[in-house]
Amino acid sequence: MVVEATTSFKGSSQARIANVKVAAQRFNGVIIPPKGTFSFNDIVGNISKEDGFEEGLVIVGNRTIKGVGGGVCQVSTTAYQAALKGGFPVVERYNHGYRVRYYEDKVMGLGPGFDSTVFSPWADLKFVNDSEAHLLIETEYNPSKVTLTFRMYGTKDGREVQFTDMTEWDKVLAPPDLYEKDIEGEVAAGQIKQVDYAVDGATMSFVRTVTRNGETLISEKVISQYQPWANRFKFGEGAVLPEGAQVVEPEQ
Repeated sequence: MVVEATTSFKGSSQARIANVKVAAQRFNGVIIPPKGTFSFNDIVGNISKEDGFEEGLVIVGNRTIKGVGGGVCQVSTTAYQAALKGGFPVVERYNHGYRVRYYEDKVMGLGPGFDSTVFSPWADLKFVNDSEAHLLIETEYNPSKVTLTFRMYGTKDGREVQFTDMTEWDKVLAPPDLYEKDIEGEVAAGQIKQVDYAVDGATMSFVRTVTRNGETLISEKVISQYQPWANRFKFGEGAVLPEGAQVVEPEQ
């Protein structure tokens, strides 16, 4: 085995868990030839209910909304961490708009700043197998541990990977709570339901150095910018809101 990476999705909804499983299966058995490029979007393919995915929560712009395929980024994040740890050149990667707790576990994962969001066809995760051997991907979805593991098998070529200078700066506190009227009939009259959770914004970075036999193959500083995120609530007809509550128009 060349490398493996594991992330946890403990606390996910059943829909999110189902989507992690479906997406992970798409990568099991994939072979990347020498000098070949891994494209997450090409491999995962179409994300729709017809393709086995369920409706969950997805990040679109500055909102968390209902959408098919919520949880697929758990798979792309795990693949990204495997590529980083394996010492492969990452040629395309985007961080999430805000910090997501599933990807910040330092026990089961690399921690904050090591996530990867995908949204076909605009945002992909790509890395190059710059070794002289084929890479075979194995994915392991573990429902009892609530973890996902990416393994890559091939021929080790002596490269070593170090992560240093993991830094967080420009921290911005989460904005005030936001309230919007429920127009979808999800919240009973007089009730208030929290649909999004606050998180502070920040800029994070790390340095990855890949060496082999004393030669530096990769030396890169990876920077991720996360915007602050507000608590968001939906309220039903006649609900009494806190004094001074900031009400925003619901998106149609």
